[in-house]
Amino acid sequence: MGTLPFARLRAVPYRMKSRSPYLTLAVVCTAMFLDLANLSAITIALPTIQKEWGATEGDLQWVISAYSITFGAFLLLGGRGGDLFGHHRVLLFGMSFFALFTMVCGLAPNFIGLVVARALQALTEHHRHRCCFHDSLGAGPYCCGVLTAYVGWRWIFWISLILSGVIIPAAFFILPRPDRPPADVVASPESELEAGQQQARTNSLAAIFQRTVNRFDPLGIALSVAGILLLTYALTSANTEGWGSARIVAPLVVSGVLLGLFIFHECRTTNGIVAPHLFRSTSFNLTLVLAVNTYAVRQACTYFLTLQLQSYGNSAIHTSVLFIALGVSALIFNTLSGRLVPILGARLMVSLNN
Repeated sequence: MGTLPFARLRAVPYRMKSRSPYLTLAVVCTAMFLDLANLSAITIALPTIQKEWGATEGDLQWVISAYSITFGAFLLLGGRGGDLFGHHRVLLFGMSFFALFTMVCGLAPNFIGLVVARALQALTEHHRHRCCFHDSLGAGPYCCGVLTAYVGWRWIFWISLILSGVIIPAAFFILPRPDRPPADVVASPESELEAGQQQARTNSLAAIFQRTVNRFDPLGIALSVAGILLLTYALTSANTEGWGSARIVAPLVVSGVLLGLFIFHECRTTNGIVAPHLFRSTSFNLTLVLAVNTYAVRQACTYFLTLQLQSYGNSAIHTSVLFIALGVSALIFNTLSGRLVPILGARLMVSLNN
């Protein structure tokens, strides 16, 4: 079953049980808020962290980059885990470990410890839904600015830990779950004989383990994780190391080779983590380019604007107040965009947004 092509896969229908769509939305958006606050809003506290530990500006970027690198590298792995074990289970698993590593961030004894903890914190963040992203752009920095100004930057992580302790049980009881796990996306047998053979192969634990490993596509995951890891590292470090540095050129070249092998492998394998026909879609490829541009520009703007505003003498809380305008404008645009898409079309709306 783990070696059948995409064309023969069928989704087994299942019903989703949800207590309340509004409570579900609240839980997911709160989880998203924690994600965003720990990804970008922490930049508000960077000047304070720099003064406390004497870090250089080059060192400071690793508080953000460590999070971004592991987040991006393990993104596909998290999505595949959700497909196999159920997104509800992966969400709870990820949030539990996120809470653990958030506590480690709050207890970090030095700058290196904080960077390592940040990398581990992002390791389980790939499960988060991206709803409420833009609406959180204003609230996240503001909350972090208030905490940094009045009780210290470590409370950014303590508050995240407290909220995680509330969200985890809420997610367990509130979030919808299928009657059968999404791993029931099975291969449709072509004959009764094949159906009997499939049933026989599920009788042993070894068969179950082997089937799970095959579904995960370990080679594809290894190539994608290594390629994205090196690519993200190179793009993150190029500003300080220089684009001509061997420490940047080598990771870029190797990442290009690994990602090329990943695409080649996905087109050849019968059980890849990404359907190969997606790469032949112009709309899909264009969407990826636009997404990279959007997130890269906004993340960079948040990082550099924070440092620039505080270098002018603005306090952490004053800087965070200035970011509220970003969240308000995003809230207004997101509210209107749903009504404008049927009128103006998705292509024009995406162009205006970028």
